[in-house]
Amino acid sequence: MISRSIPVIAFMLWVIATLHASDTATLQQAAEAYQAKDFRTAANQYEALISAGYTDAGLYYNLGNCYAAMHDRGRAILNYEKALRIKPYFRDARHNLMLVSQPVEDVIAVLPPFFLVRWLRAAANVLTVTGWAVLTILLSWVVLAMLIIYIWFQDRLSRSWSLPLGILTLSLLLFSAGLGWYRNHLQNDDSVAVVMQEGSDFKYAPEENSETIHALPAGTRVELVDTIGAWYKVILTNKDEGWVEKSAVEHL
Repeated sequence: MISRSIPVIAFMLWVIATLHASDTATLQQAAEAYQAKDFRTAANQYEALISAGYTDAGLYYNLGNCYAAMHDRGRAILNYEKALRIKPYFRDARHNLMLVSQPVEDVIAVLPPFFLVRWLRAAANVLTVTGWAVLTILLSWVVLAMLIIYIWFQDRLSRSWSLPLGILTLSLLLFSAGLGWYRNHLQNDDSVAVVMQEGSDFKYAPEENSETIHALPAGTRVELVDTIGAWYKVILTNKDEGWVEKSAVEHL
């Protein structure tokens, strides 16, 4: 069952802090339409907020719920995925994504990534990009402090602990910076897209008259690896490769 709860507290705190009066009214109208099950109106209002430059996991989550209620699987999956990019451990969004993705996965298997990739992704998602940046800065100050202590204080005791602690902190700093870079890559990777049109042709070549391998269900997640004219070369979650029209997909 689709979870349709609105993350009211976190979402409204964000709204109060960032929205102008007119945008707050738009959000209120969206929430009222959502509660009244007028999902088309609610979706239009949420889309208007996104077009105005506001991004929040709760906003994309509610928009995904609207499209799921309207049986628009492609846009529902697209917006749940966007919510999870911002907030990877958003349980309701992940639950709903799993439910609406089931018809797609029944047709196209999802091969799990290599375990090291899974581990790195989980580690990078522990903090936001900003969180990793703050941690990296703090660790750099500790490294600088250890360097000053090592140079300034000549006694053996100070050097005996400042050097190993400095090396350890430097290692953590590099690790933190690397995970921060990877977290930013995951959040802003533009090589991932979702098929919007039900039954989109998955072809052997980037030509209209090329043989169709099979049709792709709406909501299929694809990796974009090349482009020619009006076509993208894509890799599916089962590692099959082929071509789809650009108009059939939308970037995350």
